[in-house]
Amino acid sequence: MGEANFSTEKRTRQPEQLQVNRKAMDLLQKFSEGLLAIRDEKQLFRFCVICASEFLSLDFSTLLLWVPQKHTLLIKDTIGFPENIIDTYYLEQGQGLAWYAFKRGKVAVVPDFLKEKRFKIPDLVFEKGIRSAIAAPMLRESEVAGILIGHSLEKRQFSPTEKRLFQAMANQPAVAIHCQIHQQKRKETEERYRKIFNTIQEVVFIIDPDSGRILESNKAASELFGMSTRELNQKGVKIISRDRECYTAQRLLAVMRKVKRRGPRTIRWKFTKSDGTSFWAEISLSKAVIGEKERIIAVVRDLTHRLQTEREIARRAAEFEAIFNAIQDIVVFADKDRKILKINPAAEKITGFTIDDVKGIPTKDMYVDPADHDQAGKAFFSPDGPVSLRPFKTRLKKKDGSEFHAEILGGPVRSGKGEILGYLGVIRDVSERLAFERQMQHVQKLESLGLLAGGIAHDFNNILMAIMGNADLAMDRLPKNSQAAKNISAIISASRKASNLCRQMLAYSGRGRFQMKTVDLNRLVRETHEMLKISISKKAPLILDLSKVPVPVKIDQTQLQQVIMNLVINASESLEDVSGRITIRTGQIRLGQNDLKSFIGSEGLPTGPYCFLEVSDTGCGMDEKTITRVFDPFFTTKFTGRGLGMAAVLGIIRGHLGAVKIQSTPGMGTTVTIILPAEKSCGISRAEDHQSCDSSDVMQGVILLVDDEEQIRQVAASMLEFLGFSVITASNGKEAIHKFETNRERISAILMDLTMPEMDGIEASRRILKTDGLAKIILSSGYDGDEVSRARQSLNISGFIQKPYRLSRLKKVLENTLKKNPSGEQ
Repeated sequence: MGEANFSTEKRTRQPEQLQVNRKAMDLLQKFSEGLLAIRDEKQLFRFCVICASEFLSLDFSTLLLWVPQKHTLLIKDTIGFPENIIDTYYLEQGQGLAWYAFKRGKVAVVPDFLKEKRFKIPDLVFEKGIRSAIAAPMLRESEVAGILIGHSLEKRQFSPTEKRLFQAMANQPAVAIHCQIHQQKRKETEERYRKIFNTIQEVVFIIDPDSGRILESNKAASELFGMSTRELNQKGVKIISRDRECYTAQRLLAVMRKVKRRGPRTIRWKFTKSDGTSFWAEISLSKAVIGEKERIIAVVRDLTHRLQTEREIARRAAEFEAIFNAIQDIVVFADKDRKILKINPAAEKITGFTIDDVKGIPTKDMYVDPADHDQAGKAFFSPDGPVSLRPFKTRLKKKDGSEFHAEILGGPVRSGKGEILGYLGVIRDVSERLAFERQMQHVQKLESLGLLAGGIAHDFNNILMAIMGNADLAMDRLPKNSQAAKNISAIISASRKASNLCRQMLAYSGRGRFQMKTVDLNRLVRETHEMLKISISKKAPLILDLSKVPVPVKIDQTQLQQVIMNLVINASESLEDVSGRITIRTGQIRLGQNDLKSFIGSEGLPTGPYCFLEVSDTGCGMDEKTITRVFDPFFTTKFTGRGLGMAAVLGIIRGHLGAVKIQSTPGMGTTVTIILPAEKSCGISRAEDHQSCDSSDVMQGVILLVDDEEQIRQVAASMLEFLGFSVITASNGKEAIHKFETNRERISAILMDLTMPEMDGIEASRRILKTDGLAKIILSSGYDGDEVSRARQSLNISGFIQKPYRLSRLKKVLENTLKKNPSGEQ
């Protein structure tokens, strides 16, 4: 009976089970069809939790995925729980039914959470009032991809069919999710590749090497060639490599086939843009297998800018090289350790070193004083750059062992990024400039002293004028046998010597007046020979080595005799008490610019023929320091108070448009050479005989005497009155004009001082002659230079008398002037 009932019950349940199974199969089929239709990952997650909830009548349904990086489960979608936990809630390891099912790898259920003891239950379960749950691992080839879990608010005993259905529902999305994830990754990879491909600044082509078709091209290719990606892909290499010269599409395909066989290659190619313009490019070709097919990846780099840059660099390099080689100063390029890398031709010319001699040598080896090298480095050759604006002065070496004075400027040479490439130094040889500066300083010193000497001579002449004038008057008034006559004669003699010294000072200052005549130097030396022999030591024979032909010069014979006397006496004194010889040589020579530089006072002298007079001795000689001072007034190596000496020599020779050179070595003697402009004709003038003043020759008339010195006015007035004249005096030019206008009919002549305050003698003479062109004016001055000559030529001055003058000379000038002879003293 029992068995019969069981069999009947079993037969009754079988149709019911079949119906349940059929319903489950229908549900799974619909679920599968739904999964296949979904392409979006999030929609897939939502579809799974909805189906799970509906198929098993669950209050909560959740899908979690395994996150390998964090080793935990992440909620990807849920129904029933707050949506803010999606993609944010990571399940704590070992907690809840989900972890339990994940670890076991098969479906698991909880009929009643209040009785569950297998694992820790999350607080959220009790907060939501959940009583039961079912969880199934999402299996794909035995790998758990995640968990599908459902919760119910009621206690439930999940049947085996429900468990199988839930497991089947969990397994199917595992495969779909895996595909979705990989598809998404592939999509992301392709998108990333596409972005990279189009972001590359260089042109990239993927080309079929057999057909020449461009399979892919990036954005840079479209921009460079001026065509769309579609145009490039359609037309292939023919469109970018038209049949121009030898850069054809066929040849480019041949190159690609070689790359396919032999490997990567880089070539230069001439491409054509859509507008027909051509440009040079560099192509890097390499083989690649894409989609199981061999392709060529071509990377094209536009060389237009690079070639322009290369040409610009080449131009600048050539420009720099030209400038580097053209600079007349020394230019040195050294590395960061200041070792020489390059020098310019001027450096080779000045120093004698070639680049092979100095390349790689430290610049320190070129300095005479190694300490200067360090100081120059601190000033210019440090990474911080120049700290000084003034050239560094030092001495450097030449290849022959000699030295030269130099000024250095320079600094670091940097790349465009600021990196120090080396140091560039510019060195100027200033040896000649320093020598010229020393010479100019000496000349300026002489000129300053000349001004001083001229001023002293002028004032001294005024004093001598008073002495000599009064002495002359006293001598003429004394009886012949007066014992005081000897004393006055001594005064006159001393005054003459003082007057000669004044003439030397005026000659030195260049303000003296020369009686210029053409003279043969040979004849002048012979006429002076006897007087020279008397003046020098008996132990020094005087040897004449005169030119065999005339040596014509235009000179003041008296002044040049004084020069010869000074030179010979100096030569004699240099012999001291030792026997030696003195030689005088004459001749003619042609001098160039470099030759003239060795002479003192040669500034502005023209090149060409000159006559020379040379006095040499075998005496003690002089060192360089002494030579630099030898032209200073009153300088002597013997005893003080000797006179102007060589200073007067230089002044006289410069006044004759000549120059002087001294060559001397201590212990080896001295040679002094003077040069004078050569003349075409030669002749010697005789000196005029002095005329004595006869006091019986009384003269008549009124003389206007103009001088700012009272003592000169007094003595000159006495001399004029002694000669028989009446005298009107004036102390300056303005007063002279007034007294001339007042006494014009009475005045026979005017004796006018040249230099006066308020109005000088030239301006006063100009105004008087403008009023009366027949007025007879005699200028008087201690000077007798160019200023007087110009005045006499431009103003028709009747005569000139130089201070200090004797009574006899004054009488002669007045006689010539009053006889309407305008020559006076020339």
